[in-house]
Amino acid sequence: MSPMVTCFAPDEVEILEQITGEANNFGAARLEPYGCTVNDVNDLVAVLQQKPLPPTGVCFAFVEPGSPVAEGQRPLDLAVVRWWKPVVEMVIKGHSPKELYYRTGFDFEEIRAAVERIPTTPQADQVEEGSDA
Repeated sequence: MSPMVTCFAPDEVEILEQITGEANNFGAARLEPYGCTVNDVNDLVAVLQQKPLPPTGVCFAFVEPGSPVAEGQRPLDLAVVRWWKPVVEMVIKGHSPKELYYRTGFDFEEIRAAVERIPTTPQADQVEEGSDA
C-alpha cells in the first residue's frame, strides 16, 4: 500500500506549526478524546519545525513508523491523520479570530485555508465535540 502524501507550501507549514502547537494549551484531558497526547502534539510540531524548509514546500508521507518514504518526503506517523485536523479544529473553535491572530501571527482565513488541507480518515470524523473552551 502506498503512503498517503500531502504537500504544503512553506507558509502553510508555518501556519500549521503555530496552530498545532496551540493544542497543548488545552491540556491532556482535552486531547485524549482525539486519540493523542501532549507528546504526540510536541512530536508533530517538531517535525513541522524541521529545517530547511524548501521554497517549494514540504510533502509529508503518512506511514507506519519505520516505513520508507520517497526522497524529499518527510514521514509522519499514520496515526497523526486520525487526530491532527480535529485537534486543530478544536483550537480554532476555542478562540476568536483575533485571539488566533495574537497567538499565531496569522489571519483567520490563512489558518482556515491551511487547516482545510490537512488529510483525515473516517475515524477522525467520529470524535464527538467536547465542551466549549
